[in-house]
Amino acid sequence: MEIELLDRKLEDLKVGQETSMTSRITQQEFETFKELTGDKAPVHWKDSFAKEMGYASTISYGLLVLSKFSGLLGMQIPGPRSVIVQTQFKWKLPVFVGDELTYKVRISKIATAVRLVVLQCEVVRNSDLIGGGEFQCLMRI
Repeated sequence: MEIELLDRKLEDLKVGQETSMTSRITQQEFETFKELTGDKAPVHWKDSFAKEMGYASTISYGLLVLSKFSGLLGMQIPGPRSVIVQTQFKWKLPVFVGDELTYKVRISKIATAVRLVVLQCEVVRNSDLIGGGEFQCLMRI
């Protein structure tokens, strides 16, 4: 997945600006995330356990799904001059390996005095909202 680098300064950003990308949760990403984090909870690996919990099958790692926002925020809006300083996200539906997801971010507020950009975010599968929330990014330079 290649994301174009857009080097924006704080003064280039506007409330309402948005960007999006589509990405699939792959088995390789799933395996790598398990090894990276050490999370071997059975809801991610054991179908029968996931079904006991009410899911159709094993579910993807939530933080793996959210990690894809890092590329969108760091490369597009607000861009490479920013760092994420706060986030909140609420899940509505589970994600499964193989799902193709659309990631969307939109600038909702810019606090110029403290160089903070607030962005609303959401993850969508087909037309179903998987979840949404907010990122706050600090523009250092």
